[in-house]
Formats: sequence, C-alpha cells, structure tokens
Amino acid sequence: MKRLDVRIVGPVFDISGQSTCLREFALALSESGIVVHLVNITNLSPFKAVVDPIIQQRLEILMNTQISDNYVAIHFVPAEFMRLYDNNAKANICWTGYETDKLPYLAALLMNDSRLKEVWVPTQTNLNTFTGCGVDKSKLKVIPWGVDTTLFQPGNPISPDVKEAGNFYFSFIGSLKSSSGFDVVLKAFFEEFKNDDKVKLIFKSFLGNVPADKEAETVKAVVDRLKGDSKAELIYIPGNLATNDMTPIYHTGDCLISVPRAKTWNTSAIRSMAAGVPVITNINTGNRAYTNHQNAILIGSSLRKIVDIDFLVQNPLQQEHSWWEPNVDELKEAMRKVVEGGYDLELLKTAARRESLKHDWKRVVLEVIKNIKQYGE
Repeated sequence: MKRLDVRIVGPVFDISGQSTCLREFALALSESGIVVHLVNITNLSPFKAVVDPIIQQRLEILMNTQISDNYVAIHFVPAEFMRLYDNNAKANICWTGYETDKLPYLAALLMNDSRLKEVWVPTQTNLNTFTGCGVDKSKLKVIPWGVDTTLFQPGNPISPDVKEAGNFYFSFIGSLKSSSGFDVVLKAFFEEFKNDDKVKLIFKSFLGNVPADKEAETVKAVVDRLKGDSKAELIYIPGNLATNDMTPIYHTGDCLISVPRAKTWNTSAIRSMAAGVPVITNINTGNRAYTNHQNAILIGSSLRKIVDIDFLVQNPLQQEHSWWEPNVDELKEAMRKVVEGGYDLELLKTAARRESLKHDWKRVVLEVIKNIKQYGE
C-alpha cells in the first residue's frame, strides 16, 4: 500500500478555537509520521492569533511541504469547500462544528455535496444538530478534537506575580463576545462575593487585534456596570497571547469558570482539565463531549433565541438561532460551594486530568488515521 498523505485546508492563523485545534492537529499529525500539507485560508477573519515563533516556523514548513498524489483533503471550513474542493484528492472530508442549535442553510447544503465523502464533527451535540438540519446522517462521524496534555498538565509553572497566600482564585479565559458568557461570569462573581475581598477572579480576555488600551476600555466599561460596590477583586490580564504565554495562566487559578452560551469545543475548559484545574461549566454546549458530574461542576442552562443585536450584526447567519443561557443563580451557588469546601476539588482534578488524556492529540491522530486509510491506494 502506498503512503497516504494529508492536506489540511483551513484558517491556520486565525484567533478562533477552531483554528487552535487545526494548528495543534496538524502538528500532531506531522509528528506521527504522516506527511502534511497546510493550505491557509486568510480571508475569514481580520483577527490573527499570536503564535510562538517556533510553532509559526513549523506551520510555515508544513505550508510549503510537497505531498504525493496519494492523499486526502481535510477541510475545516464548509463555506470554503466549493472554492477549495480538491479534485485530485482521494477523498475530501469536512471536519467542523457549529456553536448554536442550528446550521446555516448553505452550510447544510454544502455538507450534502456528493463530492464530500465524510463530515466529521467533534461532539455528539453537533451530530444531533447537523442531522436535525438535514445533513446526510450516513456521512456523519463523531471524531472529537483534542488537547495538548503535555503543555497542560498538573505541576507546570503558574504566574507567581498573580497569586497571594490566603486568597481563593477563580479564573475566566475567553473572548469578549457575548457567546462566551463573560458577562455572566462577572455578574455572578461580583454579586456572590460582594463582601469578600479574599476571593479573586483572574480575568484573561481578548478582543481580537485591537490595541491593549481599547480592550481595557471595553473591560472597564463592563466591570463598572456590573461591579457596583462589590469588594470582590478582578485581576485583569489583557492582550492576545501566544499559547506558551497562556500556559501559566491556565495553571494559576484554583477553579476555572467557563459558561459559554454557544461553543463548539471549549478549548479553555479542556485545557484547564488537562492542567488539573477544577472547572465550573454549563451542562450543554460542546464541552459535554468530555465533562460529566464526576470530573466537572455542571450548572444548568436553558435554550433561548439569540436576541443580542451586536452579536447578530457580527454573525448574521445566526439569525433565528438559539443558544444556551447559563443559570446565574446556579453558578453563584456553585462558586460559593467551591470556596467553602463543598466539593472534593482533589477528586475533581484527578478525574478531569484522566478524562483529558482520552482526548490527547496523539489519540485523536490515531483515530483520524484509522478513518482515512480506506482511501489510500
């Protein structure tokens, strides 16, 4: 049997969680011995990720790698499939997800294109959504995305300038988009710990490629609106940082809060679990692929139509879609219980780490190779 190579097509350097998964998958696949060629889509977003120089160099090498004529093409963006369909590939496969309860009509049509052999989705939630929107079920497979369990593991360095003895530190790591639920986290934190200056929130946010002072202004406006006279202290870490600079932040908090209204995979949650940091998250959205009541603290959320005008202006294809609104009261109760010792955090850490190892990129790569080998000569 001839060597089977892989061409990966997608936004290599975007700031999204999907692009983070693409980069990590491409590198892990290459490390496994598969010859990989990257095709970078550059026109999807003006916001670019900060990538470590060594990682950037490795990715650029893959973008210039020559592959054989025996290869499959894996597409991460359905909307670009018509333009970037690879007629020479032994198979074209789409590996994608969607963060709300529906697919845009055009995306469903594209994934039913007869030239697309398979559609991989990272979660059972997405499988249900795609099937419900008319995507041919015979094409669909659940192949979860992954996490780097070496970069994120218990005992790795923390940010020593952030923590002080005697305090409890929650953390939030995510975008300043309403879909991330950052406002829910701030509201719950300031209200529940209004009279407690020993509970802190490490708030690591990003607002795309904008000046740090502009991002700080946005955060300050939201904090001023929600904080009131609360004594609870927020430790704000601005800027779009490379993964290696983010790693200590993930390891610093005593408990991560991640309650997105809409999320395909939830990179911050699974990275924290890999780092052995307990996670409070909502029972719906993509993180249900790896969270349960044994390895995370789950709160309720309810499906509601998206009415956030700013979000819909930026995401017009999500008109008439719904997302999962986190239950603020349940979040406040869970946060209080964490601080007062109502959960066995050590047990949660161990279970979370064990679950994350099931999703290490090396395991994901083996699953991908098993699925594509049928197309080789």
